[in-house]
Amino acid sequence: MALLQAIDETGSISAGARTIGLSYKAAWDAVDTMNNLAGVLLVERNIGGKRGGGAHLTQRAKQLLQLYQHINKAHQAFLQEISQLAEMQAPDLDILRHFTMQTSARNKLRATLINIDHSDAHDVLYCQVGRHTPIIAKVPAASTQELALSAGSHLVLFINASAIMLGRHKDTHNLSARNQLSGRILAIDPDQGLAELTVAIEPGITLKVSVTIDSIKTLGLQTDETVALIFKASSVMVGRLP
Repeated sequence: MALLQAIDETGSISAGARTIGLSYKAAWDAVDTMNNLAGVLLVERNIGGKRGGGAHLTQRAKQLLQLYQHINKAHQAFLQEISQLAEMQAPDLDILRHFTMQTSARNKLRATLINIDHSDAHDVLYCQVGRHTPIIAKVPAASTQELALSAGSHLVLFINASAIMLGRHKDTHNLSARNQLSGRILAIDPDQGLAELTVAIEPGITLKVSVTIDSIKTLGLQTDETVALIFKASSVMVGRLP
């Protein structure tokens, strides 16, 4: 949220990142994550004009930022009150902190559960990301019950970047993987024999894909190119939103 505010004030992702002490790549990763979780564009690049290459917040982002500022004020007041309890209840507070687990998965997508195919051992969840992107997850039947999942449930899908394979469309026939999406490469960031690709599957919704540099050379991949993203249903982890 600090990054959104800094972008709004500076009109630039790079300047906003410097303001709060983030690298340019970390800032773009944060923007991609926020866009994915919101399901709509929050930050748009400016094209042309005196501020070409800059960026601005969408109206939706400004609404979220305003709401956050109100919530943050209430949160700070809450922290002042709970600090008085911290010394007396420190062990219990540590347990509560453990519940706020974070994940290392590079991809976090907000989704709606459309349908469930039940079986004795595993359930197949048919989810929708954004306006029209289908993603299928395979989870233990016990997890479906524990999370109380049903059609209409709001979810967050977690997918490791290394679990996604890239391919040309002509090479993706007759594969067993349940998820085969189409996307456009926005960026290729090489790092010590590997590369992280940012691929747009819908406007404002992206997936991070980790592949070897050799694979990129073999496939001849470049930015702005359309590719297939392939991953198994079992590679999708599911969390339920309140």
